[in-house]
Amino acid sequence: MKYYYIKLKRYLLKTLFSFGVMQVKKNHQHIKWGVIGLGYMGETLSSTIDFSVSGRVAAVASRSKTKAIKFAKRHGNCKPFGSYESMILDDTLKLDVIYICTPLETHRDLIEKCLMAGRNVICEKPITNNDSDLKYLAKLASDQKCLLIEAMWMNCLPTFRKAVELVERGTIGQVQLVRADLNKQEIYDSQHHLSAGGVLANYGVYALSFITSFLKGMPKEFSSAVRYSSSNVDTNWHIHATRGEGVGIINLSSNFSASSKAIVAGDSGSIVWEAQFNRTNTITLYNEAGTEVEKFSYHYQFEGFEHMVDEVAHCVLNNMTESELMPLENSISVARWMNMLLEKNKQVSS
Repeated sequence: MKYYYIKLKRYLLKTLFSFGVMQVKKNHQHIKWGVIGLGYMGETLSSTIDFSVSGRVAAVASRSKTKAIKFAKRHGNCKPFGSYESMILDDTLKLDVIYICTPLETHRDLIEKCLMAGRNVICEKPITNNDSDLKYLAKLASDQKCLLIEAMWMNCLPTFRKAVELVERGTIGQVQLVRADLNKQEIYDSQHHLSAGGVLANYGVYALSFITSFLKGMPKEFSSAVRYSSSNVDTNWHIHATRGEGVGIINLSSNFSASSKAIVAGDSGSIVWEAQFNRTNTITLYNEAGTEVEKFSYHYQFEGFEHMVDEVAHCVLNNMTESELMPLENSISVARWMNMLLEKNKQVSS
């Protein structure tokens, strides 16, 4: 019931904003966003930006001008564009950052065009199909002195930041185990998910990033088991990885509604993320014996996306070329690992 109340409240706020009845007073120094791709994530992040004091949506772009006009009316009557390139190249907008949330196969070219035009970029995950493309884009961003971020918003959540703080402080001792489970019961559109890369790319990227974050890099060794559907879409994964003394375990499913929790366990304690681990507002610290020590809970206004929006503003206003919370080094490790998993298991399944 509480979840539906929150959704209703958010809908009412968005409606009041779109009709100009409600306005949000912005910080004196706030940033101007451009949005490319006006689907679910474009709507979600734009609504978050609307109610943020750190930024505003200044322009939106779609391949359909009609869609862009309708979208713009819901978000402060910002400027609509009927092509991506026209927004990217419009210097009069003075955009501080462009958010890309189009299909995966379009990411590389759009990011390249933005960077070549001197635009800061945050792009939905997975940011590229492979690590070579991402390394190229990272160098281009550096050469152009532009900010480039993969939108791993999980890393910006207070739960994730608190866990990182506890681990770095040595509260749970030496990390021995990192486990992330993400399971859903979904009806798959085979064509959509073939282009998106299946469950591993769709939301398995959260689990891969979680493991590399707490194992401090790409696993040295790993094994995996995968199930492909009759339409050749990967729907289930079990992954076992090691790096140094640490072990990583991932369980993913798109047709089994099991637990979606996560844990980082050390030799003197552990931290447990409630389901769904990549978006939860609650983590619990346990001692070595398994007794609860402390629970950390946080209030999210827009599912937690507001923390990523504020992090982007922080990076832009401080002329940073990379986010410390969403580092490209980790994104590159995840892209490489995902590629290796898919290539290895293509051979097994063929």
